[in-house]
Amino acid sequence: MRKAIRFVGISLLLVSIIWMGCSTTKIKPSPITKYSTPLLKGKWEGLSTFGGVSSNIRVPTTMEIYNETVPLKGKLTMHNVPPTVFNPSVPRPNTHSGDVTIQFGDGNINENGNLVGKQGENHFELTLFIGQKLRMDGWIYYSNLNPSVTVSR
Repeated sequence: MRKAIRFVGISLLLVSIIWMGCSTTKIKPSPITKYSTPLLKGKWEGLSTFGGVSSNIRVPTTMEIYNETVPLKGKLTMHNVPPTVFNPSVPRPNTHSGDVTIQFGDGNINENGNLVGKQGENHFELTLFIGQKLRMDGWIYYSNLNPSVTVSR
């Protein structure tokens, strides 16, 4: 009888350890295809992080994608970007609100399966992660800024 109780106890312990190990697995990137572009349509919200300054500065970031097929159309906006992140030798964008926006009408999927949007010299590249929530991670190049970005929906 005692052996059976020990066996059940050890079995439950092992099952719980395995279960906990499975729940902490990382979500892998999901390449975007023509079949998954409808998932991108809508409003995404998150943060952009500026490193290399005295400390990491995070600003709210939104992205809206208006359609479901390539070329994708929309805009990516970093809100209230502080003047301290701009290089003094490069002119700052003319924005009264501190918002920095990339309006894109030619959003494409590159050979790695990432979303790429562009407006003039300014551009971004985002990788899709499909889990309980949709998430995109990547980077933005705007003027002299190069923050990392994470947005989710």
